[in-house]
Amino acid sequence: MPRSSVILLLGCIALDACACVALDAGASSNAEDGVQRSFTLAVGPAQLGSEGWADYDDRPQLELGYAAVKPDAPVGFELSLQGGRSEAHDDPRETSADFVEGRFGVRREVEFLERLQFVVGGGPRLAFTTVNLVGTYAPTSDNGASFGAYVHAGLFCRVTGNFSIGVDAQAADGSDYSVADRDRDARLTMLMVALRWDF
Repeated sequence: MPRSSVILLLGCIALDACACVALDAGASSNAEDGVQRSFTLAVGPAQLGSEGWADYDDRPQLELGYAAVKPDAPVGFELSLQGGRSEAHDDPRETSADFVEGRFGVRREVEFLERLQFVVGGGPRLAFTTVNLVGTYAPTSDNGASFGAYVHAGLFCRVTGNFSIGVDAQAADGSDYSVADRDRDARLTMLMVALRWDF
Protein backbone atom coordinates (compact mmCIF):
# COMPACT_ATOMS: atom_id res chain seq x y z
CA MET A 1 0.00 0.00 0.00
CA PRO A 2 1.39 3.46 -0.86
CA ARG A 3 2.70 5.61 1.98
CA SER A 4 -0.11 8.15 1.51
CA SER A 5 -2.73 5.43 2.00
CA VAL A 6 -0.97 4.21 5.14
CA ILE A 7 -1.00 7.74 6.57
CA LEU A 8 -4.70 8.14 5.78
CA LEU A 9 -5.43 4.73 7.32
CA LEU A 10 -3.54 5.55 10.52
CA GLY A 11 -5.33 8.89 10.75
CA CYS A 12 -8.74 7.22 10.46
CA ILE A 13 -7.75 4.61 13.06
CA ALA A 14 -6.66 7.37 15.44
CA LEU A 15 -9.94 9.28 15.01
CA ASP A 16 -12.00 6.13 15.49
CA ALA A 17 -9.95 5.13 18.52
CA CYS A 18 -10.57 8.51 20.17
CA ALA A 19 -14.30 8.24 19.52
CA CYS A 20 -14.27 4.65 20.77
CA VAL A 21 -12.59 5.65 24.03
CA ALA A 22 -15.10 8.45 24.54
CA LEU A 23 -18.05 6.14 23.91
CA ASP A 24 -16.59 3.41 26.06
CA ALA A 25 -15.99 5.78 28.94
CA GLY A 26 -19.58 6.95 28.74
CA ALA A 27 -20.83 3.40 28.58
CA SER A 28 -18.69 2.29 31.52
CA SER A 29 -19.93 5.11 33.69
CA ASN A 30 -23.49 4.01 32.90
CA ALA A 31 -22.90 0.24 33.12
CA GLU A 32 -25.51 -0.02 35.88
CA ASP A 33 -28.05 1.46 33.44
CA GLY A 34 -27.59 -1.41 30.99
CA VAL A 35 -25.57 0.19 28.19
CA GLN A 36 -24.82 -2.52 25.65
CA ARG A 37 -21.62 -2.34 23.63
CA SER A 38 -20.73 -4.42 20.60
CA PHE A 39 -17.83 -5.04 18.28
CA THR A 40 -18.44 -6.08 14.66
CA LEU A 41 -16.22 -7.57 11.98
CA ALA A 42 -17.76 -7.63 8.49
CA VAL A 43 -16.63 -8.46 4.97
CA GLY A 44 -18.34 -8.33 1.58
CA PRO A 45 -18.18 -7.08 -2.01
CA ALA A 46 -18.35 -3.31 -2.48
CA GLN A 47 -19.90 -2.12 -5.74
CA LEU A 48 -18.30 1.08 -7.01
CA GLY A 49 -20.16 3.92 -8.64
CA SER A 50 -20.00 3.78 -12.42
CA GLU A 51 -18.58 7.26 -13.04
CA GLY A 52 -14.79 7.10 -13.22
CA TRP A 53 -14.47 3.45 -12.15
CA ALA A 54 -15.61 1.62 -15.30
CA ASP A 55 -12.27 -0.22 -15.62
CA TYR A 56 -12.23 -1.37 -11.99
CA ASP A 57 -13.48 -4.56 -10.35
CA ASP A 58 -15.90 -4.50 -7.43
CA ARG A 59 -13.65 -4.71 -4.42
CA PRO A 60 -13.75 -6.85 -1.27
CA GLN A 61 -14.35 -4.53 1.68
CA LEU A 62 -13.42 -5.13 5.33
CA GLU A 63 -15.18 -3.29 8.17
CA LEU A 64 -14.39 -2.97 11.88
CA GLY A 65 -17.23 -1.46 13.90
CA TYR A 66 -18.08 -0.44 17.45
CA ALA A 67 -21.45 0.54 18.90
CA ALA A 68 -22.88 1.63 22.26
CA VAL A 69 -26.64 1.42 22.77
CA LYS A 70 -28.76 2.08 25.83
CA PRO A 71 -31.94 -0.05 25.62
CA ASP A 72 -34.30 2.64 26.93
CA ALA A 73 -32.79 5.41 24.72
CA PRO A 74 -34.25 6.13 21.27
CA VAL A 75 -30.85 5.74 19.55
CA GLY A 76 -27.28 4.80 20.31
CA PHE A 77 -23.98 5.58 18.63
CA GLU A 78 -21.80 3.68 16.17
CA LEU A 79 -18.49 4.14 14.43
CA SER A 80 -16.60 2.06 11.91
CA LEU A 81 -13.47 1.91 9.81
CA GLN A 82 -13.54 0.33 6.34
CA GLY A 83 -10.92 -0.43 3.73
CA GLY A 84 -10.35 -2.28 0.48
CA ARG A 85 -8.48 -2.41 -2.82
CA SER A 86 -9.81 -2.62 -6.39
CA GLU A 87 -7.77 -3.69 -9.42
CA ALA A 88 -7.93 -1.84 -12.74
CA HIS A 89 -8.22 -3.57 -16.12
CA ASP A 90 -7.60 -2.23 -19.63
CA ASP A 91 -6.36 1.10 -18.31
CA PRO A 92 -2.95 2.16 -19.64
CA ARG A 93 -2.28 4.59 -16.76
CA GLU A 94 -3.86 3.07 -13.63
CA THR A 95 -3.15 -0.25 -11.92
CA SER A 96 -5.31 -0.23 -8.77
CA ALA A 97 -7.05 1.95 -6.18
CA ASP A 98 -7.00 1.78 -2.38
CA PHE A 99 -10.01 2.92 -0.35
CA VAL A 100 -10.25 3.88 3.33
CA GLU A 101 -13.20 5.48 5.11
CA GLY A 102 -14.37 6.33 8.60
CA ARG A 103 -18.01 6.55 9.70
CA PHE A 104 -19.71 7.91 12.80
CA GLY A 105 -23.48 7.85 13.21
CA VAL A 106 -26.59 7.00 15.20
CA ARG A 107 -27.96 3.49 15.61
CA ARG A 108 -31.20 1.78 16.55
CA GLU A 109 -31.48 -1.86 17.59
CA VAL A 110 -34.64 -3.93 18.01
CA GLU A 111 -34.54 -7.46 19.43
CA PHE A 112 -37.32 -9.97 18.75
CA LEU A 113 -37.95 -13.72 18.92
CA GLU A 114 -35.25 -13.89 21.62
CA ARG A 115 -32.38 -14.58 19.22
CA LEU A 116 -32.94 -12.13 16.37
CA GLN A 117 -31.88 -8.50 16.29
CA PHE A 118 -32.62 -5.85 13.67
CA VAL A 119 -30.11 -2.99 13.37
CA VAL A 120 -30.39 0.26 11.43
CA GLY A 121 -28.06 3.24 11.43
CA GLY A 122 -26.64 6.15 9.50
CA GLY A 123 -24.58 9.30 9.61
CA PRO A 124 -21.63 11.11 8.00
CA ARG A 125 -18.72 9.40 6.27
CA LEU A 126 -15.24 10.61 5.36
CA ALA A 127 -13.66 8.56 2.57
CA PHE A 128 -10.24 8.58 0.93
CA THR A 129 -8.89 6.90 -2.18
CA THR A 130 -5.39 6.47 -3.59
CA VAL A 131 -5.19 5.66 -7.30
CA ASN A 132 -1.96 3.86 -8.17
CA LEU A 133 -0.48 4.95 -11.51
CA VAL A 134 2.08 3.41 -13.84
CA GLY A 135 4.15 6.61 -14.03
CA THR A 136 6.70 7.63 -16.63
CA TYR A 137 9.81 6.26 -14.92
CA ALA A 138 8.44 4.64 -11.76
CA PRO A 139 5.03 3.83 -10.19
CA THR A 140 3.32 6.81 -8.58
CA SER A 141 -0.07 7.62 -7.03
CA ASP A 142 -2.66 10.34 -6.55
CA ASN A 143 -5.06 10.94 -3.66
CA GLY A 144 -8.67 12.08 -3.39
CA ALA A 145 -11.20 12.58 -0.60
CA SER A 146 -14.98 12.58 -0.28
CA PHE A 147 -17.38 13.72 2.43
CA GLY A 148 -20.90 12.35 2.48
CA ALA A 149 -23.35 10.12 4.31
CA TYR A 150 -24.18 6.44 4.77
CA VAL A 151 -27.11 4.28 5.84
CA HIS A 152 -27.27 0.59 6.68
CA ALA A 153 -29.66 -2.08 7.91
CA GLY A 154 -28.80 -5.53 9.20
CA LEU A 155 -30.26 -8.65 10.75
CA PHE A 156 -28.34 -10.70 13.31
CA CYS A 157 -28.99 -14.09 14.90
CA ARG A 158 -27.53 -14.85 18.31
CA VAL A 159 -25.65 -18.14 17.98
CA THR A 160 -24.44 -18.59 21.53
CA GLY A 161 -23.78 -16.36 24.52
CA ASN A 162 -22.74 -12.91 23.28
CA PHE A 163 -21.80 -14.04 19.77
CA SER A 164 -24.04 -13.34 16.74
CA ILE A 165 -23.79 -13.71 12.98
CA GLY A 166 -25.74 -11.72 10.40
CA VAL A 167 -25.91 -9.74 7.18
CA ASP A 168 -25.73 -5.98 6.75
CA ALA A 169 -26.82 -4.01 3.67
CA GLN A 170 -25.09 -0.65 3.26
CA ALA A 171 -25.30 2.34 0.93
CA ALA A 172 -23.14 5.47 0.91
CA ASP A 173 -22.62 8.52 -1.26
CA GLY A 174 -20.81 11.84 -1.12
CA SER A 175 -18.86 14.45 -3.01
CA ASP A 176 -16.88 13.12 -5.97
CA TYR A 177 -13.26 12.08 -5.57
CA SER A 178 -11.02 14.45 -7.54
CA VAL A 179 -8.13 12.14 -8.34
CA ALA A 180 -5.83 11.33 -11.29
CA ASP A 181 -7.18 14.26 -13.34
CA ARG A 182 -10.79 13.11 -13.09
CA ASP A 183 -13.84 13.51 -10.87
CA ARG A 184 -15.05 10.07 -9.77
CA ASP A 185 -18.21 8.83 -8.13
CA ALA A 186 -18.01 8.17 -4.38
CA ARG A 187 -21.23 6.11 -4.37
CA LEU A 188 -20.93 2.68 -2.74
CA THR A 189 -23.30 -0.24 -2.11
CA MET A 190 -22.48 -3.38 -0.14
CA LEU A 191 -24.00 -6.56 1.26
CA MET A 192 -21.73 -7.80 4.04
CA VAL A 193 -21.52 -10.89 6.22
CA ALA A 194 -20.91 -9.79 9.80
CA LEU A 195 -19.73 -11.34 13.07
CA ARG A 196 -20.77 -9.54 16.26
CA TRP A 197 -19.63 -9.74 19.87
CA ASP A 198 -21.68 -8.05 22.63
CA PHE A 199 -20.03 -7.00 25.89
